[in-house]
Amino acid sequence: MKYIILIPVIALFLVSCNSNKESEDKSKKETTEVKPNDVLVQYYEEGQPKYSQEFLNGIKHGNYKHWFKEGTVQTNGQYYMGMRNGTWQWFDEKGKMTLEVNYGGSLARL
Repeated sequence: MKYIILIPVIALFLVSCNSNKESEDKSKKETTEVKPNDVLVQYYEEGQPKYSQEFLNGIKHGNYKHWFKEGTVQTNGQYYMGMRNGTWQWFDEKGKMTLEVNYGGSLARL
């Protein structure tokens, strides 16, 4: 009689542990649903971040950063209400800046 009760309890425990692990794995892979005031982060398959983007009221607003697979920064900049704003920088895989553009108003200056 004890074994009849013990088997379903063990099975329920194993199922609940497995579902928690699956939800942790899914949350690390990538964020696809963006809340109005949130940070979207996408990851490479190996687990390191690929890019991150801040949002305000569902619009790109705030810091944007994109990384190479090796972990060095590829692009760094900011958005203001959906438009690129301020100084944006692009780098090669060794970390050397290859391009810098200043976005102000509706014009971009190299």
